[in-house]
This record gives sequence, C-alpha cells and structure tokens, in this order.
Amino acid sequence: TTLLLALHCHRMGDLKKTRAVFVNFFRVVVVNSSDDDLSQCACCAKVLGAYALFEMKQGLMKKSLEIAQKAVQFDQALEPVLNWKQFREARERRNSRRQM
Repeated sequence: TTLLLALHCHRMGDLKKTRAVFVNFFRVVVVNSSDDDLSQCACCAKVLGAYALFEMKQGLMKKSLEIAQKAVQFDQALEPVLNWKQFREARERRNSRRQM
C-alpha cells in the first residue's frame, strides 16, 4: 500500500507528499528496525528501491545511493541495481570527494 500511495501522490504531481510517504516508510522499516530484521522482507526492499529511484529523479544522487544500498540489505537479489549507471556515477562522485 505504501508503494501505491507514493505512486498516486507522484502521479498527482505532489512531490512533497510523495517524499513524505517514502520517508515515513523508511523511518518505520529502516530506522526503527534491528539489523536482524533487514534480511527478512523483500517487499520492503522493493519500496526502498522505488524510493531510491524517486530521489535519483529529483537529483539527490547521494541520498538515492544510500537508500538503494539499504534496499540491497533487505534483499540481496537487488544488488545488480547498484551497477546501474546512475548508481555507479553516484559511487564515483562519493569516492572522488573522499579522496580530496
């Protein structure tokens, strides 16, 4: 239902509400869960993946990468997503800033 609500808000053009839906989900699932819980919910990984793509479209590459990495913690099957061009570029930017 979270994903459907976020999609509806996005289609309505309400980016602030879309982000709020994802942030609330992230808070409940990631922030309030233990490390043991992170490997138990592939459906949560899909929502986090959608959240990562939403933030990527908004130009927030670093935030998007961090969310995508959390999604992979929930479901290792999503790991190939981190090899997508936009996530590779985000990693490269992060790494180049660390080297400065």
